[in-house]
Formats: sequence, structure tokens, C-alpha cells
Amino acid sequence: MNLIRQLELHFKKTLKIFLLSIILFLSINSCYADKNTNKQEKVQSLLDNFRKDSNAPAAVLTINYADNKILNYVSGNTKKISPKNLNPPRVTTNNLFQIGSITKSFTAVIILQLELEGKLSINDTIFDITQKYGSWLPKDEYKAWQNISIKQLLNMTSGIFDITEDKTFMKTLADHPEKNWKPEEILRYAYLHKPYFSPGLGWHYSNSTYNILGMIIEKITQNSFEYEINQRLIKKYNLTNTFYLPYEYPKNILNRMAHGYVYNGGGFSPPMNSGDDMTHFNMSAAGPSGALVSNSIDITKWVKLIFLNQILPVTQMNELLSTVCMGVHQSCQAGETLLPKSHSQGFSLGLVRMYDPELGLIWVYFGDTPGYSSGLMWLPKEKIALAITISSTSEKGKKLLKKLSEIAKATKE
Repeated sequence: MNLIRQLELHFKKTLKIFLLSIILFLSINSCYADKNTNKQEKVQSLLDNFRKDSNAPAAVLTINYADNKILNYVSGNTKKISPKNLNPPRVTTNNLFQIGSITKSFTAVIILQLELEGKLSINDTIFDITQKYGSWLPKDEYKAWQNISIKQLLNMTSGIFDITEDKTFMKTLADHPEKNWKPEEILRYAYLHKPYFSPGLGWHYSNSTYNILGMIIEKITQNSFEYEINQRLIKKYNLTNTFYLPYEYPKNILNRMAHGYVYNGGGFSPPMNSGDDMTHFNMSAAGPSGALVSNSIDITKWVKLIFLNQILPVTQMNELLSTVCMGVHQSCQAGETLLPKSHSQGFSLGLVRMYDPELGLIWVYFGDTPGYSSGLMWLPKEKIALAITISSTSEKGKKLLKKLSEIAKATKE
């Protein structure tokens, strides 16, 4: 599959989340200030319709304003309605969802914290890290990837194969949904494929690289990735509804989970039966690239922590937000460095910058896991953070884009 086609498929399945967030913002842009009940009802209706068309039992939306006032919208139930369960509990903001690749921004921030502490430079290569701290990658993988830099791992310009494109790996996930994966097992699948391109000479989304970054963090700190993400970020910044869980969920978490369901054509998913409940799916294969569980409130808090410079100093923030061309449009060459005000879609270190004619430059990201979809958005001018979580991965949600756009335009008149 060529690069452009792969990118189109990868972002098409998540664009519905971002555009929904844009549309919802346009719908409620003034509702907080003037307490316009009608506009809030329209937002609720948009969320309800989006959830239903996505075959999702549950959806939650959070809008976190510049003054830290929060509006939450909830829709649906924590489980599908069935003959055995005609009245499942209503979803609340207390319920949890898998947030998938939103985890990547957490991993990127930890790497930049280690740089701030003088323990690495993002320009260091895998060879450099190994020379300083000793061996940590299997021999074959090290030989193949030693000249790749940490920055290239972070911004997807390494060329390393994405494990989720390996059919054997995905079938193994489907056949063994409760398996605890080790990083070395996962990366073996990536190693067995030729790289997409030489390091730095292109752009291709790859979950594999963030698993490598997790190994680097563990090697340097001599602690588990779970310990580091908890101590450095989750506990320190009081993200009380966010949990890193690359293993079977404990009972207290399962009791709070909105059950997630997978449907054919719905983003990242192993070949499961359409409609399967994926709540118990073991996320160890995702690890530092996607094993967080959270809610939309905490996601918006995280977004603000990043963009209001509450975690990283200027140097590391500039690195975090430096972008490379994703090759989605012909305005730039995939992998080339973009200027800060470029309108081309760019990938930074675990985040995506986009241009919208009405909103200007905005920051977004998404997370797809088997049974769950999530999205975040940061509007720099207004200092507003948005996040949405839904309990399904499906094709049907894409059909609402045109209707939602029409509603958004009507509400602006």
C-alpha cells in the first residue's frame, strides 16, 4: 500500500472525531457566555445522533473553556441493550474509555522530560542510547535500527514498519485477546518487514516506534514505563481518572468501563466478529503507544497542561510542537520539516497540527482501539480544549459528517 493511500485510510477513519469536535465548537461557541439553552440542546442532539449512527452504546463530550469552566455532554448507556439486559446503566462522566493513541503524547512528554534532565537528547540514535546505557534491543532489531534517532521515532519518520499492518500479528491478537505481550515479541513482527523508507526520508504512521520509546524510558530510568507515567504525569498532575493498564483490568476499573464494541470497517481492530464486546481486550500489545484508559474530562485537562506550558519549558515545548509533513496533501513532501505557521497537515511528537479556514491552526489527535474511539482538540486562539470518547469502532459514524456540517453552518447564521 503506497504512503498516500495508507495515510488517507488512517486519517479517514478518525477524521469524523475531529470534525465532530470542530462542528460542536462552532455550535456552542457562544453558549457558555450567554447560556443559550437551545444551542446546548443542539450539541446534545449532535452527540446523540453521532453515537447512534456509530453503533456506540455510549458517548461523552467535554468542552473545557479558557476560564476552566467545563461543559459535559453524555449520551447512551454503558452497555448495549439486549434481551438479557433491557435497561443497562446510563453512561456518566465517571465512566472510563480506552483512549488508544492519545497515550503517545504522554510518552513523548516523558522523553522530553528525560532530555530536560540531561539523560538523553532527542537527536540521539538508538546506537547512542545503547552505548551510554547498555543493550536493550534484541540483536537483530538493534542492527537494523541503530541509526534511527529518538526524534524520528517520535515524529514517525523512522521508516519502521507498523505492527498493526501485519496480518499475522493482528490475527494473533484476535485469537488471543487476553495475551500479555512483551515489547520484544511485538517488535519482532515489525523487524520482519522491510522499512517503508530510510530514516528521515518520509513519513508513515507506526505504532511500533512508541513501543521502542517505552523501552528506552525503561532502560534509562531502570523503572517500568507504568511507574514513570504514573509518577511523572498521572499522579503529579492529578489526572485521577487516567490509568495506564497494559494488562487485564482490575475489578475497580472494569466496574467503571463503558463497554466497547467493534464493527466491520471501524478503524484499528483485529479480525473479530462484528459486534463483539471488546472491554476485556488486553492492551499490552499497545503499551506506550496506546494502553491508557481515561475519560473526556481528564483528556481536556491533559491538553491544557501541555498547551498552557504547565509541564515542559520553552525548549522542550518547541520540540514537542515541531512538525513534519504527513504527505496528506501535495503542499509539502512527506517527512519534510514544516514552518510553525504552515497550513500543511503536520505531525509533531505525538500530536497533529491542522488548518481549518474558520478556526485557523488547531491541534488534534485521536485514539482507536478495538471497541473504542476518542479524539482531542486544542483551539489556541480561544484556549479551549475539547475531547470526545465513544464506545465503538465502526464505519457508520462517517456518514454524519455532511449533516453535522450543515447543522453547524445553520447554527452560525
